[in-house]
Amino acid sequence: MDSKVTGASADSPYPTALDGAGVYRWACVAAAALGEHRAEINAMNVFPVPDSDTGSNMAHTMAAAVEEVHRRFGPDPDVESLTLDDVAGALAAGSVRGARGNSGVVLSQVWRGIAEATAGGRVDGNTISRALTLARAMVDRAIADPVEGTVITVLRSAAVAAEDAVNHQAPLYDVVQQATTAAKTALQNTPSQLSALREAGVVDAGGAGFVVLLSSLLSYLEGTPVETHPTIVDDLANQPEMEVMAYLESTGERQIDLDALRTALEGMGNSLIIAPEGHAAQTHIHTTQPGEVVELLYASAPIVSGLRLEVLPPAPATSQPERVLVAVVPEGPLVNLFEDAGVRVLSPSNNTSPTATFNEDAVNAFAASLRAEAATEVVLIPNGVLSRRDLISAELACTAAGKTLSIVHSDCPVRGIAALAVHDPASPFAVDCFSMGDAASSMRVARIVDNTTPNTYASYADWQYGAFNARVFDDAPLATATTVQQCLLDTCTHMLQRGGELVTLLQGEPFLDDNDVAELQQQLNHARDGLDVGDICVVSVHAEGIRPLVEIGVE
Repeated sequence: MDSKVTGASADSPYPTALDGAGVYRWACVAAAALGEHRAEINAMNVFPVPDSDTGSNMAHTMAAAVEEVHRRFGPDPDVESLTLDDVAGALAAGSVRGARGNSGVVLSQVWRGIAEATAGGRVDGNTISRALTLARAMVDRAIADPVEGTVITVLRSAAVAAEDAVNHQAPLYDVVQQATTAAKTALQNTPSQLSALREAGVVDAGGAGFVVLLSSLLSYLEGTPVETHPTIVDDLANQPEMEVMAYLESTGERQIDLDALRTALEGMGNSLIIAPEGHAAQTHIHTTQPGEVVELLYASAPIVSGLRLEVLPPAPATSQPERVLVAVVPEGPLVNLFEDAGVRVLSPSNNTSPTATFNEDAVNAFAASLRAEAATEVVLIPNGVLSRRDLISAELACTAAGKTLSIVHSDCPVRGIAALAVHDPASPFAVDCFSMGDAASSMRVARIVDNTTPNTYASYADWQYGAFNARVFDDAPLATATTVQQCLLDTCTHMLQRGGELVTLLQGEPFLDDNDVAELQQQLNHARDGLDVGDICVVSVHAEGIRPLVEIGVE
């Protein structure tokens, strides 16, 4: 073989392990093989979106991994002098940064698994088994909605087979052979698990690409040479948009500059959200530059965890959506929050009470705008601002415009946010609206207001539609205190007695900074120490324009 490998044993003609040079050459074989089979794999791509790019995505991802070795160590690197950590680290980083599509993300997690599993400066059967197991766990965390009958199933089968081979003391070649055989079997079974594959008469495209990756290692161990370096394939007319999420943490030595990060990310995509949490932050963005975004995240924070990349479905061919969401939101920061989520916003010019009539001109203008667009389904999120008369006017206007209207039972902004969080435009209209209404009505809500007693604050429950069937807003106070912080702590503690893991705070006035929110989260979790429940997450949103000082939602 043309690579430095640990020599063959007496029982097997194949190498028992690979060093850095061997892993690099395997990567080259894989990149070349995926490039060769690109068109074939593209033709199989019917799920989740039939956009015929899975082969191109995987070829690009693998080539990007190899290109990262060249970037770090030169266009014609002396691979014999490179350590396994050098090579595996570069391949992992390059594949993550260059990942395209769900299949590319899965491929990158395999190389991350290789990088994390390497020990003793070599890759043997145990390393391959551990790498596949780690990749399976990483993929489960990285993909928001894993579906059986896809590359995920094929990867899992390979990991189980590799682990079984290692448990029987099998050498490297046998481990790879058994993993490859299991992957091929799982691939052939994918049509029985997904109707889209069965109807098209194909196997899963991503799974087919993963089999190529394992087969290339098997081929390399058998002595298949590779003479050329692959180049990045860039034959996609329209690069898919991807959702990138990650949790960033500061250290004592290095703090995250969130303002600088926001400025840098704003030009790299849309739907940008940076949610601070003490000295940490959750980040979210939709981008066609996932590699650059991931690189920026790692450069901006000393600790990056929970990295998720998911390919987004392509935008519909029509210029207008078939379903449109409209929310009534008080003027202020909440408007941007809803608009960033793709919601059309109607905003009153003042703090309209739930019993008053909303600006009828605004309702009429909303209805008139619907006539000119292709959307046939309208979801209205009133957030407690619209009166019954306003709702009737909206219904009549939509009927006149030939639209179907559904009104989500959202009587306050925090319930509107809960509804929006479960919105799924791919679901049938009735199912989507039911889910949104269920999420809104299931949220337990309380509001902190100025008490009648000087220098005190009080919270009131509004749970008639939630898990509690207790006091109603404007009845007896749920909690009172001399500070908003204490009133908030007492209120949340009481509300969480019946369960819940997510606390959403809408601040009508900026009483709490990031440190206060982080301290509240810590106090609430400390109060539940020893209980068999999940950790509590507190999310705070500036919502100037709402009537309460703080609106609290627990779910």
